[in-house]
Amino acid sequence: MTSTTLGHEIVYDNFEGATLDMTRWFHLTFPLPDGATFVADEPGAKVATGGGGRRVVIDQFTQSHPVQMADNCKYLVLSTEDFALPEAGRISFSASIAAEAINATPYDHRDGFAAFVLCDPVNGWVYDLCTSGETVFAITERLAYPGVTSPFTRVVSDPLFGPSATPGQLHHCEITIDTAVKRITWQMDGKTVHEELAAELPASLKMGMGIFTVHQVTEGASTSLRGQGLTAYWRDLRVRN
Repeated sequence: MTSTTLGHEIVYDNFEGATLDMTRWFHLTFPLPDGATFVADEPGAKVATGGGGRRVVIDQFTQSHPVQMADNCKYLVLSTEDFALPEAGRISFSASIAAEAINATPYDHRDGFAAFVLCDPVNGWVYDLCTSGETVFAITERLAYPGVTSPFTRVVSDPLFGPSATPGQLHHCEITIDTAVKRITWQMDGKTVHEELAAELPASLKMGMGIFTVHQVTEGASTSLRGQGLTAYWRDLRVRN
């Protein structure tokens, strides 16, 4: 993996080939308490790459786990490249995403959503912009890594955000980090969905394309499989500073 310091805008992947360029992407993997390795790749996913975008269709989720972090993550690829945050400046990550739920509870993002992901896989910081097809929202997260004393997942939506999302609608996402003031801003279609001041920021981030559920594991058992699935689409992944 490499670390890139930028002084301009780049398109990370133009998705011109018929398959995903695995020199640029990898599926998230991590060890589980039972000694197995979790791979964020839903077995039933139908994938297509080309024409400038990446589409993933999961007719019905089948992958679940009693570990919450593994249960949430149905599909996730991350960039092999690490993008260094400036010491005192701004960096913006952007993409266009669309989603359409399959047999999900209407307007319940917990059943499944597509995300434009920013992730620090070393320390567990995550910043996402998401759509279920009917809703749009931001996520700020600290994963339950070893040594993390207060992990959290916060889903933030603006009830007055408009226009409302419609299934299959392409949304422009942009997450900007101003390290001089430790401010993170999540914007969807040019409007601010969430903004926060961070006590701590990672040194670098990876970009990713993910599909998740967020139903709570109950009494050691997954509750995320309800016969539902999701279609997701990403394009125009860019980095600018």
